[in-house]
Amino acid sequence: MCFFYKLTLSPSSQNYLLKKAYSLSMKKIIFLSLSALVIFLLQSCGPGTQDFQKSLTNNYNLNKSSSANIIISPKEGYINEEEIIPTKVVGVNVYENYIIAQRLVLENEKLNGNISNNKIAKKNSYDFWIIDSEKKQILKKLSYSQFLIKCDSLKIPRSINLVDIYTY
Repeated sequence: MCFFYKLTLSPSSQNYLLKKAYSLSMKKIIFLSLSALVIFLLQSCGPGTQDFQKSLTNNYNLNKSSSANIIISPKEGYINEEEIIPTKVVGVNVYENYIIAQRLVLENEKLNGNISNNKIAKKNSYDFWIIDSEKKQILKKLSYSQFLIKCDSLKIPRSINLVDIYTY
């Protein structure tokens, strides 16, 4: 035998239940929206997919933290910029205890006659750097001819190829 009971609620009870159901669904929507926002923001923080750190010698790393910030620095960190090859390193190789790097020369961007803090590449302008990783000595901003002379004096073969940082 089956009994059906008709449940009757007063209008005020019906309104109360509808408001309760509506407030619960709004809370869920707000919670899910905020959760999605937090997840999105957390994914946008931190290193990008193209960022990397590669070991060059026992003491130095090649670090890429953005397309414009590619440096060579000591593994234990650095205090001042005298200890690093600043941005933007484009080619690198290692020979014995020497790190050889080619750097794209950057200059301050001029906007409407004013110099800004933005750095832009100087067209076809490169300099060369040599680091003695054992002595932590850096030969800086060498022209190509100066670079070849230093390679000869340090017994670094002139035939050494500077490898693109993405394929090193």
